[in-house]
Amino acid sequence: MQAFRWDNFQYVLALHRCETLSGAAAFLGVNETTVSRRLAQTEQYLESRLFTRRSTGWVATETCQRLIMRLERVKGELDEAQAELSESRTRVYGTLRIACEPILMNRMLVPGLSLLLDQYPDLSCELISLNRNSPKSDADVAVCFAADSSAESYESITPPTVVVSPLGRLQLGLFMASGSVANDYVSERNDNGPLRISVDSPETLLSCVRSGLGQCVLPLGVGLRESQLVLVQTHQPPWFRELIQISQPELDGTPRLAACTRWLNDCVQRFVDL
Repeated sequence: MQAFRWDNFQYVLALHRCETLSGAAAFLGVNETTVSRRLAQTEQYLESRLFTRRSTGWVATETCQRLIMRLERVKGELDEAQAELSESRTRVYGTLRIACEPILMNRMLVPGLSLLLDQYPDLSCELISLNRNSPKSDADVAVCFAADSSAESYESITPPTVVVSPLGRLQLGLFMASGSVANDYVSERNDNGPLRISVDSPETLLSCVRSGLGQCVLPLGVGLRESQLVLVQTHQPPWFRELIQISQPELDGTPRLAACTRWLNDCVQRFVDL
């Protein structure tokens, strides 16, 4: 026996709706012979008579009527699923978990967050503070500094289960509190040296420098927006650090990630345009 083709059921539905072979053929864009052959195959597979021919047209049997009820329900579900899939290819919705160091989150991303949410009312965001000990896998997207001078070199040491893309470069400068003496009391890391204060986050480091406890290197977008700080010097040639986006591979190609990437690039551009 020839293998049954599930699309034969569309011929059953078409004949039920049109009541004639010519009408069903025109509806499906085939000839009457095809409709008749497919109907015979379906009746043979189900071992049931599906239609009787009368002077008014083809009429579904009681068995066929029960089958049609199920087929129409299934077709409705399939049409709805197809519409949802089609919409999901363009609609930006759901929850986006974004991780970033607080010093950049608060000054670079949060000021532009309303623009993202206003543009995509079906999108919600969860902001996650990123530090050295927090796994980037907890987020859909992480924004952080590259470990080396370029995003390409960082990608070579990043596990292949994530997608790395460059966001731009941030220029750095050395800052201290206005009117303070540059004491070397504080460092972001507890390196070997005569340091009396060590901190584990750039945000805390910034607070210490505001209090006159030392100097620190900051992105110009951070330091120049701090009224309590003054720029001690900019390195020649200028210091830059690569900013990168790390995203989960399952989001690659989705409208949600595309919208986030566009927004992040806009945030970075506004941040560096002093």
